[in-house]
Amino acid sequence: MKVITILSAFLLPIIFLFSCISTQETVQANKEDASARASTIYNHDSLFADRNFWNTSTKNGELIIIGVGGVKISRVETIKGAVEDAARRASLFNQVRANVTYTERIGDGFLDYFIDNQQSIVFDEYYQKYIDELKYDPETDVLITNNAAFVRTRWMPPVPFSISYAPSNHGRPSWTDNPPPTIGGMITGVGYSSPLMYHRAYVASYESAVYSIAIRVDGNIKAEKVNYQGEGMFAYSNSSESTMTASAQIKGFYILQIWVDPKTDGVYTLAVAQETSK
Repeated sequence: MKVITILSAFLLPIIFLFSCISTQETVQANKEDASARASTIYNHDSLFADRNFWNTSTKNGELIIIGVGGVKISRVETIKGAVEDAARRASLFNQVRANVTYTERIGDGFLDYFIDNQQSIVFDEYYQKYIDELKYDPETDVLITNNAAFVRTRWMPPVPFSISYAPSNHGRPSWTDNPPPTIGGMITGVGYSSPLMYHRAYVASYESAVYSIAIRVDGNIKAEKVNYQGEGMFAYSNSSESTMTASAQIKGFYILQIWVDPKTDGVYTLAVAQETSK
């Protein structure tokens, strides 16, 4: 028993010393990791400084599809998530149906206000099959920030597609406030998303652009006013209700430009559609 006591008394300081060294190394490693992560925090200007990365002009019949995903535990998984998003966009190019119903009701009572917004996108849920058709270099076509990953892929669509568009990268694009009805003979749509989770904002923004095109193709607004007179002296009320509906089949959905508001981090997306029908 004495031997064990003596050995314990001898070993404890050594264990404590190595524990301190290990803790210091862990703290230092965490500091280095934090420093490395800090070095990947991009502001708006530096994130979009590489115009070649964000240029989606078609070339030799190939489309440039930039997928976005969240940052995962490893680089491989991070890239995989962004490529899956690019495959989903390839699926949307082939065909997507967008349905929108927006209802707003306003009454004369306090807090007598109602709003309902229902949206849905119907597309090929087996979009992973497009992954093998996407071409990219994992070293040069990948941009990873502290909270999002982007992969620039090239994809040959099954039908010919060509459009020439030269976006301006200086200041707020005019299309964010006043989009042209068509570009290159194709119908346009502008999507917007508040920051949300960073990579989700990009997805929500291009989905919003799909709805924007559907509304341009098949937007219908129905407005009505309802008056009610009861038996009591003050039993009178009125309300107004407006409902906007749209449903469209969209082919050739393609993103031309993305712009992020440096003041709010809101994400704007300019897209076109090659063919649409109700």
